[in-house]
Order: sequence, then C-alpha cells, then structure tokens
Amino acid sequence: MEINRASTLAKVLARDRALEARDRRDAAIEKGRLADNDAYPGSKDFQQAVGLIAQYLSDLVEAKISSIRDAYAQTDTPLTGETVDDAMQAIQTSLETVISARVGSWGGTLALVQQRIGQTPVGGAEALAEAERELRRQATRLYEKAEAKLDVILQTSLAARGENEHLSRPILTNTSRTATVLRVLIASPSDVAEEREVLTNVVLDWNAAHSKAEGIALMSVKWESHAHPATGDYPQGLINKQIVDDCDILIGAFWSRIGTATPVAPSGTAEEIERLRSKGKNVLLYFSTSPLPQSHDPEQWRMLKDYQRTLQKDALYWNFSTPQELYRLASRHLAAVIHEISAELGEGLSSEAAPPVESSKDASTNLPAARPIVVPKRYGGGSTKDDFGYTGLGVVNDGEQPGYDLTIHNIQLKDGTRLVFHRGHTERLTKSDGEAFYPAFLEARLGGTFGSGLFDFMRERGIPSIMVPITYRDSSNTWFQTDVTLERDVQKSGGLRLGWKQKRIPSPDSENG
Repeated sequence: MEINRASTLAKVLARDRALEARDRRDAAIEKGRLADNDAYPGSKDFQQAVGLIAQYLSDLVEAKISSIRDAYAQTDTPLTGETVDDAMQAIQTSLETVISARVGSWGGTLALVQQRIGQTPVGGAEALAEAERELRRQATRLYEKAEAKLDVILQTSLAARGENEHLSRPILTNTSRTATVLRVLIASPSDVAEEREVLTNVVLDWNAAHSKAEGIALMSVKWESHAHPATGDYPQGLINKQIVDDCDILIGAFWSRIGTATPVAPSGTAEEIERLRSKGKNVLLYFSTSPLPQSHDPEQWRMLKDYQRTLQKDALYWNFSTPQELYRLASRHLAAVIHEISAELGEGLSSEAAPPVESSKDASTNLPAARPIVVPKRYGGGSTKDDFGYTGLGVVNDGEQPGYDLTIHNIQLKDGTRLVFHRGHTERLTKSDGEAFYPAFLEARLGGTFGSGLFDFMRERGIPSIMVPITYRDSSNTWFQTDVTLERDVQKSGGLRLGWKQKRIPSPDSENG
C-alpha cells in the first residue's frame, strides 16, 4: 500500500513538473522568437533553438528523478530496483519521443521553406542532421546520468535505514543493482561556505557520472545536515560519534580561519581531519590562496598557517585560488581515490571486461612450442587504403604456426558504452602476413559512436586499463586466447601502452556441445 501511494505521488509530481518544463520551453520559444517558422534548419537562430530543446530534455529527466526522490521521501517508502528500472524505461521513451517529434517537425518546416523560396536553404539539411546527432548525444549523457542518480537514491535510501551502510549486496533478488556506500565528510571552518557547496557538488557529480559503473555510491556528510542535538560530551566529541567516525573519506577546505578550538585539537575541523587520518582513511585537503578578507582574524590566520606547517611533515595538500579550480582539483583527486578503493573492493570494470593482466610472452607451462602466437603490435591509425582514417588495434602472428578463425571480441565498458571492433574476424593469419588491423569504435547505449577517442574516454571515466580478448586456433583445432591489455600512459605514443598474455582455452564447439 505504501509503495502504491509513493508510486502514485511520483507520477503526479512527474506530470506536474513535466508540464512546468514544457511551459518554460514554450515561454523561451516565444521570448526568443524561436518557433519553427523563424528558427528552421539553416537559419541564424536554429542552433539556439536546438540548445533550448536540449535544455528541455534535461528538465524532463530531472523532473522524473526529483519526483521519485521526493515522493518516496515524503511517504517514507523505501525505493526498489523495480521502480528504478521502470523509471529508466520511461526516461528513455520520453527522450526518444521528444527527439523524434522535434526532428520531424524541423524537417517538415525545412520542406515548407524550401517550397516557399524555391530552393533548399543553405546548410539546412546538414544543420538538421547535426541537430539530431547533438540531441541524441545529449540524450545518451542524460540517460547515463539519470541511471547513476537513481541508483544513488536507491542505495542511500536503503543505507539511511541502516541496512546497507558498508556492504555491497543486492537490493532485490531479481535485480543486479548493487553498490558499496561510502560516506564522504565535508569538513571546513565557517569562512568557506561557498567552497563547502562546491565540494558537495563534487560528490554529487561523481555519483551522477560514475556510481553505476563503479558499483559505489557516495554519500556526502555534513554536520549541519547529519548531526542532531545530544548531550554527554563536548560538542565536537558528539559530532565525532554521530557522523565522523563512520566516514570513509574526508574532503576539507580552508581559507582564513582554522576554526573554534576543541579540548584536543586546534579546531573542530582539525580534530575531524586528525581523527580520520589516524584511522588510515583517505583525507583530501585544500587551502585557498585568495586574498584574505578585510575582516579576517590575524590570530586565526596564524593558527591556520601553523597547522598547515604541521601537515607538511606527513601529508600532501593542494592550494586553489577560485571555487572553479577547487572543483576541478577535488573532482580529479576524488576520482583517483575512488579508483583505489574500487580496486581494493574488487570492483572497477564490468564483469564482461576481465581485469588487466601482466604483459607476458608465455606465462603458461602447458602451451605447445609450435603454435600461433597472436600479439598486439600497435593501437593507432590505419595505414592501408581500406583502413585509412580509422583508429584501431593492429596484431601480428609471432608464432611459427598459422592461426585460424581469429576473432577479436567487443567488450563492455562504463556508462553502457561498448568498445566495438569492425571486421573483427580473420580466417587465417601467418607470420609472413604482417599486420591484421581491426578498426575500433566506442558505441553508446542509445545509439551512435564516439569515434576513436579511446584514451580520452578512459581518462574522463577514470579507467586505468582494459582487456580485449582475441581467440583463435591452430591447424589441429587447439584453441588459444590472447588477452590484450590497453593501459593508459600519457608518456607513450597515443597514450596507450600495450601488453598481452596467451593461454589455452577449450574449443568453442566443446563448450557449446
């Protein structure tokens, strides 16, 4: 009954907020004179109209997410994986419906303009095609962020009831949604209120971009939102017991103050830092280099500089000059920390992409001496006429025996993206044949490709390395697999370092039989 009540409320809120989003869109169209007759493909205002629709897509997705969050919070009903799945299906349908309708309408207007002026508007068809690509790229990003946000709401909803604070386990028996919830303490004195919000946004944005893929949900923790009135100890001591001691990560910022002293530390913020440092937790500290406010307290400034000097003995911290720089630094550093934690937890790449392996010429003892040995030669641009303009993986056979039925396997990466190899099958490859080249593309969940920017994709999503399996056989029908690793390395040409490891595998026919 409670779930039905929450579901009904979510639908009502979503409907109302979607109507509000539509009203904002229509008002913006009217104000900017961006109706189809004025802003058609090829016109000077068309790109502005496309941007308006992109914003409308974002508003619709946010309306759905916020409605679910608010409805289940107001009714104190735990969210379920089934609800999240239904919401994602609804979001995907909404995105596709809006894009198809808008592109169709623009196309119709373009045809009418062409009929009216007797010729196709210059660049009209190209502008329409690019608009559709842009909106679909936007839809892909919105879909992935929505899924990540809903997963975070799902996990934190359960964690708030004390059922899944630090353990990763399924929410429902019929869903694969799991996550490890990590509590991130936002620590600072009172003079950096804006920076506290920046750090909170760093946590929220990491969740939106990476939570689903990493299997980790971050919960930002602040004393003003998570502590409650209590007695029996000094104030900071009570805060420690209520929120600090359970945190896994601390992100702290300072400017002109160190804060109010406690019985055991120069300030409450310093006590939180030292308490978590002593437990071996991850602590990220940032000090502002902005000019001091005219009203700053010289004694507070002196104490802060003294504390900063003590940190230099056994800590590494960063300086920042603006909130924007703090956001960039903290985002990058937090991503690195989460990757370390993810590796310790055995998380990281999806189960469809095996963990990276060490480079090795022959790490197995049961491989025959005479055999095909397919190894990676390079990851880069195609050199032949057919492959010119593509980027992909080139492999060679270093063995004395020919390799047959070479198949390079597509792999699942993060955010629903797949690394796809075109023409990924070679019937026969010998040592004298030279290189077999397989063009590679990053294929998005909602369609379309990102081209060949694998290094940039790995860097932006914090993927240190990936493994690509290649299977093949010899003339006796003995099967082998070479696991090729592509590791991010900015010092190498193209930014990727190649490694490989060969092993024997069962015949696919025997497995299928």
